[in-house]
Amino acid sequence: IVPVYEMVRPSGLPSRNTADAEETPFYTMRFVRGQTLTEAVRDYHRKRGDGLAGPLEFITLLNAFVSICNTVAFANARGVIHRDLKGQNVVLGDYGEVIVLDWGLAKVMNQHDGEADDDRPSLDLVDPAPDQTNPGLVLGTPAFMAPEQAVGRHELIDQRTDVYGLGAILFNVLSDQPPYTGASTAEILRKARDADVPRVEQLVPSTPPALAAVCAKAMARRLEDRYPSASALAREIQHWLADEPVLAYQEPLRGWLRRWARRHKPLVTSAIAILATCFLAIL
Repeated sequence: IVPVYEMVRPSGLPSRNTADAEETPFYTMRFVRGQTLTEAVRDYHRKRGDGLAGPLEFITLLNAFVSICNTVAFANARGVIHRDLKGQNVVLGDYGEVIVLDWGLAKVMNQHDGEADDDRPSLDLVDPAPDQTNPGLVLGTPAFMAPEQAVGRHELIDQRTDVYGLGAILFNVLSDQPPYTGASTAEILRKARDADVPRVEQLVPSTPPALAAVCAKAMARRLEDRYPSASALAREIQHWLADEPVLAYQEPLRGWLRRWARRHKPLVTSAIAILATCFLAIL
């Protein structure tokens, strides 16, 4: 999470007139360099379309996604819900840094009852670009928005809302598209409220089935059907990266045998050699 070093009210600074003292307060934060996750995903899929992308680039994106999950889990554990997770709000540094930005719509949960009053002003719904934050009653970015956000049910929002946002980021990593698209913000919001959650494997048939299942579970319409936390989602991706089964996917026997063979190559090689020797002996 990008650090804020200071917060200063201009009234505390020397000023020559009262007008200067009434200026907007300001804060100082770290200067962040790098490309957004959206840009990195776009570059990867462009190379993939040209047949130039290797598996290491895909694994690098998934490792960055795990870092995003852990960052969000850290915030959620302290009662902060981001509510506007998307690739444009994540910066990847040149040396492996993964920074989650733009906490302007964050909701701070009450430590006693798990809820918080949203005292933000009620604004009319405007029509920004689909991948831009909507400043109205419906808080968040329409193309990546959880259903409870799309219907304005702020009292339902908790850490599973951020799990949905993380699932939407994973959807974008796997497909180079946001979960919901449309000609207008109103259309996209309608899809977020009422439409079935899109399946990433329908857009990219080559998506590994286990990753598609993880993405679908994270983006389940019902909060209770999602992963309970960002940490649980991170662990699923880590299991996949380690060539281990994930909870969201019931692996068929053929897939299990292939994975078992990969993890026990010496044993498989020895067994094949013995069978080949027996076959030649019989001949």
